[in-house]
Amino acid sequence: MTTKDAEIVEQLERIMANCRHGGPSQEEQNTPWFVSCLQFANTNWNHSLTFNSGQNEIKSKLYAVIRILNTRKDFKLILSFTGSRKFFASLAVDAWINQDTENVRKFLTTSLLLENLQRVGSNALIQQIEDNANSGSYLLRDIQCIYQDEYIVLKTFLQRLTEGEQSCLCVDMSYSLRMQKQAYLNPDYKEEEANLNQRKIGTLPPILKSSSKYWHIKKRAAKFLQRGNLEDAKKLYKEARKILEEDESIDYKYKKEWAIEIGTEVARVVSNLSLVYLKQNLYQEALIYANAAVSRCPLWSKPFCRRAVALESLNRFDESLSAISNAIMK
Repeated sequence: MTTKDAEIVEQLERIMANCRHGGPSQEEQNTPWFVSCLQFANTNWNHSLTFNSGQNEIKSKLYAVIRILNTRKDFKLILSFTGSRKFFASLAVDAWINQDTENVRKFLTTSLLLENLQRVGSNALIQQIEDNANSGSYLLRDIQCIYQDEYIVLKTFLQRLTEGEQSCLCVDMSYSLRMQKQAYLNPDYKEEEANLNQRKIGTLPPILKSSSKYWHIKKRAAKFLQRGNLEDAKKLYKEARKILEEDESIDYKYKKEWAIEIGTEVARVVSNLSLVYLKQNLYQEALIYANAAVSRCPLWSKPFCRRAVALESLNRFDESLSAISNAIMK
């Protein structure tokens, strides 16, 4: 790394260190609710919001923390001010900059929990967590997404948690700096990355390669859709989905990676099926397929758009607005 490059890195790191990441202002940091946030951040209750197993563990810990926030007088102020969720989101960004994975997850989970509590209240949120299918709450899904890809999730939620205000660029800058440092420390970094990408292409699931039966059917379906031949497009997309979901060619060496690739492809297919039904004015069916695409790929905006159009056509306007808000944030 040259002297000039080192100076740029140092300058960017200084900017990130002095940024509040959309969190409370200097004036707000003298308020009682901010003091409560600081106290809660250092409690065992907040530290418990990292997870190692499944949904039942997540639910039980969330219930415990919700009870604490509602019963402890010194923490009740946290629920009264939206600045509290911004505070914990800003702590998550600081943790990301410092490559502190556990605290990224803990503080972002806390921020998301506070957002939901402030929006719907404790009783409604507990019921929604229990149902886990209520369109008003995606808290469990959001938390599980954090453990899949911190970088994407942190970027996705940061704007939402700052109530639409322009969020800082520190997450992106930190990511770029990491890549830049890696390149300087390892001169062969770019070549190794290119080789890795090439190997990834070579290890795609056979079903997703351009020579596969599935790919041939999907291309035909797309052509029918472009021409407006909706019945034929629908038939072929359903056949393509069946082929994907019945695929048994998983190589156990790549089991996890292939399962993710195939799951994402299923989301694309059912999203296209939702579009076909929208074009046929069959809105209930369109909604079913849009929801299926969302459950397969919750960080992809397109199925949320399909869901929003279907809901609006069914006169479910509040739900439609929620869906389009999710699409914008993706």
